[in-house]
Amino acid sequence: MALGVALPFALPAQGPAGRLSGVVRDTETSAPVAGATVLVLGTPLAAESDSAGRFTLSMVPTGTRIVVSRKIGYSPAMVTLRLSEGDSAAVFLYMRQAPQMLPTASVVEAERLLEPFRERRRFGHGAFMDYDEVQRAPGSRMSEKLRSLPGLQIIYSRTRSNSVTIASTRGPDGMRNGVCYSATMINGVQVFDMSVNDIQPNTVAAIEWYAGPAQIPAQFNGKPGTNCGLLIIWLR
Repeated sequence: MALGVALPFALPAQGPAGRLSGVVRDTETSAPVAGATVLVLGTPLAAESDSAGRFTLSMVPTGTRIVVSRKIGYSPAMVTLRLSEGDSAAVFLYMRQAPQMLPTASVVEAERLLEPFRERRRFGHGAFMDYDEVQRAPGSRMSEKLRSLPGLQIIYSRTRSNSVTIASTRGPDGMRNGVCYSATMINGVQVFDMSVNDIQPNTVAAIEWYAGPAQIPAQFNGKPGTNCGLLIIWLR
């Protein structure tokens, strides 16, 4: 399971929103998990599950959202959903008790996620940055850290402050208004309508960038937008 990490972010600009409510349960017993922190990645939204495992999150920005639950003694759980304006979506998160304390489990999970990253880096068909390289790259925002990647173009929103999307300078197809918008994945899960500046650089374990379809590994081919490149961000 992909591991999500969320730190405080600036409040997003007011816009279309929906509502999430759900239950956190133990995978083995189906018993409610109380006191779990439930977060929506890319936003400052968070809630704590009650004694029945229930939680509610209001004013969740629309689009594809990754919802993560965390509690010491459990492995994190994650679901991805598509939220439209006015939606009231139900979310069920099943958490498995971890034999180690969460910090140890987190380190093990992060290492497991990065094994395929290191393998793909050895083949060298894309551009790669590990944690140290991300930290050394100029700038303080993710958009600034990504500028050095070959064939990558930063597109700033004209309507949302600090909203940045990624495009490829090499993709011949899928262009919209003269721009070839790339696909983005967080911990192996494709996300939509998300600004890369929602991610704090110090939470990034590694980055993979494939400027065109010829570079993209077979397991990621065919996903929406990959004909215009693919950016994969692995969180710590």
